[in-house]
Amino acid sequence: MVPEEESMNMDDIDEESPDPEDRWYKDDLEDRPFDLCPTIPVSKEEFEDWCKLWRNALIIKFLGKRVGLAFLEQRLQRDWVKKGMIHVIDMDCDYFLIHFSDEEDYSHALLEGPWMIAGHYLIVQRWRPFFLKSEHHVRKIAVWVRIPNLPIELYNYRFLWRIGSAIGHMLKIDRNTSIHSRGRFARICVEIDLAKKLVPRISVLGSELNIE
Repeated sequence: MVPEEESMNMDDIDEESPDPEDRWYKDDLEDRPFDLCPTIPVSKEEFEDWCKLWRNALIIKFLGKRVGLAFLEQRLQRDWVKKGMIHVIDMDCDYFLIHFSDEEDYSHALLEGPWMIAGHYLIVQRWRPFFLKSEHHVRKIAVWVRIPNLPIELYNYRFLWRIGSAIGHMLKIDRNTSIHSRGRFARICVEIDLAKKLVPRISVLGSELNIE
């Protein structure tokens, strides 16, 4: 569950004591000129502190289908939860925010896709601030990328991580790739930005390798 802030007992409030939030508003409201869009002060430190709660959260959306909150939570509890708990929040524009209490469950949901529920794929992406205010909501998604015909001498953890970092935000190397048990292609999980062009190939030591 998402931790709740400590509740405030109204009986404990001293109406004679100054409100700490009043430091932002030194002038009386009656003396202030009307502002059609007042700026609400939030410091960088405050905002970063408020964001900490959502670091282990994902934003998801169904492709071509609308589902109810109860149905989705039941299915995700079955497919994603191994150790901790999840809290599903219904958002605007048919998005859902999934908060994880356990980091391993979070990584499992983010990295082990693609996921399908009721015959429809889920778009899964990491939470980021002001998500619904973005011009393009579905912008960054985690995808598995293949590098076919990778020379065996390049099946190296550091080299594969460099590939991922060159084409997006590197997340994970497939375990079968990392232990050399798969000789036909290497597979890495990368978060890519859909607003940018996708990298079709890489160059290493004078040779070009395709990316799928």
